[in-house]
This record gives sequence, C-alpha cells and structure tokens, in this order.
Amino acid sequence: MSRSTSRDANAGLHKLGTESKEERPRDLLMLNWDLDLDSDSDSDSGSEDLPPIPDPTKVSVEELERVMTLHAGPYGQALDSLPAEYDPTPENPKPRRLVYGIPVTTDALFDYAEWAGLAQYVGRGTWKRPNPFSLDKAVDLLSDYCRFDMYLKTPYLYLSTRHCIIEMWNNYNYTTCQTDAQFLAEMTRFIQSELRLDVATTQPKWFFVAE
Repeated sequence: MSRSTSRDANAGLHKLGTESKEERPRDLLMLNWDLDLDSDSDSDSGSEDLPPIPDPTKVSVEELERVMTLHAGPYGQALDSLPAEYDPTPENPKPRRLVYGIPVTTDALFDYAEWAGLAQYVGRGTWKRPNPFSLDKAVDLLSDYCRFDMYLKTPYLYLSTRHCIIEMWNNYNYTTCQTDAQFLAEMTRFIQSELRLDVATTQPKWFFVAE
C-alpha cells in the first residue's frame, strides 16, 4: 500500500466539523433493537431453551447484547475462517452471505467523514441529523487511500461495538479479491489508525450480514 495519510499529522487538509460528539444526534445512525431473531428460519438454536429478550430500557447494554447474541446463534459470531458449508460450490451455489472485514461503529465512521469534510446532515435546528450516506463516503475515502475497493455492510447482529462491517471481500468473491497477508495487515493498521479504533477488538474476521 504505497499511498497513505495521517489523520493526526495534517488535519489542515480537511475541513473539521463544528459539532462535538456529545451534541450530535444519532437517531438515523442507530439500528432498532426490536428484532425477532427467533423467527429466523435458518436459526440453529432452539428458542425454547433461550432466555426471553429483555426490555432494553430495563437492563444493561452488556446483558441485552449477551441475550441477543444467544438468540442470533452462529450468525452473531465473528469467525476466524470461512466455514466450508458457506463456500459456494456447484452443489451449493447460493449459501448465506458472509463478508470478511473490520467491525466499526457509526460514530467512528461519521467522525472520520466529518473530519474529512465529507459529512452531510438532514433537517435543520433541533431536527438536524447525520445523513447515513456520510458513512459510505468515509469508506469510499478509505478505499481511495488504500487503493482497494471496500464496502459498508450491516452485520446480522448489531452490537454496541459493531454497527457496521467494512467489507474487504466476501464468500462469493474471496478467491479473486483476497489480498496477501502483508497488504491486509498494512491496510488493517491504516484503517484502525484513521478511524481511531481499538486494535484488539477490530481485527478483520468473517461476519454474517443482514440479507
């Protein structure tokens, strides 16, 4: 990866946002926890053995996400390798889609878009909200810097630390799009640095996505 930028070294190249993170409303960037994961016809978990999904207003985020992860079954997990049953074959041409990429929050992406002068809003005054398309612009900018096509995907299971996945490749195109280990490591470090991500919790993995 020959081209690089430094978010900290030369912020003057970009237009800085004026709203603090605390002042910025997030309604349009947050997904709804009101999901009926038990109704997923592909779920391998027996719903009769699972605890009920609690009221989000009455439990901690940690407890809510623990139960939601149980209900999501295998589809809520981050995987180190692609399971053989999801590798398309003539006998299995359309398996459920997985993407390989980096988990991120909408905050991290929108802050990056705002720093780069790419953030957009909808509404005015008290109704002013971040435009979700700003998140795609942030990923497009990262793609340009890395000279590698990346896309924004919604994970099957939304968690407080995993709102989106920056897709590098998926189970349908990895044989032609997968890069070498050194370039992947450089690209990962660059994205983590630009978005100011926690290195330990944002390593690229395979994720099931919403379909």
